[in-house]
Amino acid sequence: MSAQDAKTKQLNERLQFVDLDTRQRDALKRALPTISASLDGALDTFYRKARATPETARFFSNEAHIQSAKGRQVKHWELIGSASFDTQ
Repeated sequence: MSAQDAKTKQLNERLQFVDLDTRQRDALKRALPTISASLDGALDTFYRKARATPETARFFSNEAHIQSAKGRQVKHWELIGSASFDTQ
């Protein structure tokens, strides 16, 4: 078995473990526009709270660090909503 085949097999096993079959993946794809439209506001709310809470504020060195984290979260949620796990 090639390394790529092994990765594909492992991914499929993980998706099966969390019951993320074709039907659920199609539902995620249909939800992507809603997910994408909600991300900016939802993450702004989250990071506003993170900035105001000392226990979480300490994880960020400055505003640029927060914006970088927010950008990575946007990409993360858009990947989930795309249900294209096998392309990553």
